[in-house]
Amino acid sequence: MPKRGPTDIPQGACSFGVPPGADLDAVLAALRGRFRLRAGRAVRRTRRYFDSFDGLLYRAGDVLFEETTGRRTLLRWERLDDQTLRFSLPQQAAPRFARDLPPGACRDALAAVLKHRALLPVAEVRSRARVFRLLDDEEKTTARLHLETDATATDPGSAREATLDARLRVTPVRGYDEARQALCRFLRDDLALPPHRRHPLLAALAALGRTPDEDAARIDVDLDPALRADEAVRRMLLVLLETMERNEPGLRANLDTEFLHDFRIAVRRTRALLGQLKQVFPAPVRQRFRPDFAWLGRATGPPRDLDVYLLRLDAYEQALTPPVRAALAPLRAYLPRRKAREHARLVEVLEAPRYRTLRRDWRAFLETPSPEVPPSPEAGRPLLAVASERIWWVYRKVIRQGEAVRGSAQPEAESLHRLRITCKKLRYLLEFFQRLYRPAAVRPLIRALKRLQDILGDFQDFEVHQQYLLDFACQMQAEAPPPAETFLAMGRLAAFLEQRQEAARKQAVRQFARFAAPKIQQRYAELFADAEAVRPDA
Repeated sequence: MPKRGPTDIPQGACSFGVPPGADLDAVLAALRGRFRLRAGRAVRRTRRYFDSFDGLLYRAGDVLFEETTGRRTLLRWERLDDQTLRFSLPQQAAPRFARDLPPGACRDALAAVLKHRALLPVAEVRSRARVFRLLDDEEKTTARLHLETDATATDPGSAREATLDARLRVTPVRGYDEARQALCRFLRDDLALPPHRRHPLLAALAALGRTPDEDAARIDVDLDPALRADEAVRRMLLVLLETMERNEPGLRANLDTEFLHDFRIAVRRTRALLGQLKQVFPAPVRQRFRPDFAWLGRATGPPRDLDVYLLRLDAYEQALTPPVRAALAPLRAYLPRRKAREHARLVEVLEAPRYRTLRRDWRAFLETPSPEVPPSPEAGRPLLAVASERIWWVYRKVIRQGEAVRGSAQPEAESLHRLRITCKKLRYLLEFFQRLYRPAAVRPLIRALKRLQDILGDFQDFEVHQQYLLDFACQMQAEAPPPAETFLAMGRLAAFLEQRQEAARKQAVRQFARFAAPKIQQRYAELFADAEAVRPDA
């Protein structure tokens, strides 16, 4: 095999695998015969890898792990592609949330990626590690060779184990890149060791038969436009049921707020499909399941509303003066107790026979093949025609409700609430069926709708959170009355929320005017008004 040129070695660290059955002692002997190596002592090393449930770090191209070598533990954050170190912190235990880290650049960067998601164990790798220093004639270290052997990967969820190949990794020393290149080239060309380009995390997951959980929270179904409507809806509803089931353990354990959020969204999307495309299933099916999903939706509402309030509380308090914020300390102490009660009530719902029966019967229905003869004319129609007609109908309803809001000098909260609900139904339909249309055509419509939804959602949240403050005050008075200044501070906070709500009311009217622009209306008409003429390549 001809040797390659002096610049073909990638920058930074280089890793090489030692295939099973290879003579590692012979590899080390060959290295010592060519380079001056000084061996460090062998130590046991444990790496515990973490990511969010939906793989936010992986999707950002990052890897976070806790590394324990002997008595020393570090929290390390590397790039996935080349293992470049971003941050390294002394750490006694892995954080659950980004906010658990000490203030600084690492915490800020991690919070930007994770948002409100918790860090969960992804894999654990135990190995025997040894470092060799490459020395020059002056006994200066010019590169480091890391040897990792006897490695075992463990899946924290199943306790399954897998053996990993030995690995050699060369890391540079500043100012001595030629030595690093020479060592890497010797391993690759002279010893014919295969480059190990995958990050150790990916190698561990592959050995365990797993892939990164980047799709854990994604709801996506590949649909054929010509598919029978009832069959397509069954497939989408089955994906939503599986989303509920994936999120249920994290919801029960209260790992982070997003498990409840994703569970609730799956419930609401299920209700939206059953309501908006109700004619594709027989009336007995709708009558059996719609009340139960409405009951489940009501049960998830209060704990999710409280989560949203808690997530926004810091931002709310920043608008208040320091003395007022200090007076809210009893409210801060009360909220975890309230959250625990709301969570306990929700867990009781999930443990109720009604919920277990709903899950069982719903899955049985969805997994039953569609009848050969469609149960209704709507059920047998092509999905594309049914989806387009329904999107067009709901869109026109949004326009009618929005024009009524825009025509009012002071839109009522109830009319804004109705508009928000209809916008939500429209967005669910667009997201359900977006693969039936050209992405370049439908995605801008979803973005424009989301901007309107966000403002309407803020208006609703400000109203709900004002009501919450009144409820909190009553409960706190009944349990352990706080000082009078706490109630005064809560009143100041309620007044601030009322001001924000009024601002959101005006902003919603302006945003609807943008959403109802002639260009957007024309695009909806072109895509959805003529259901029979719509085709993905149109």
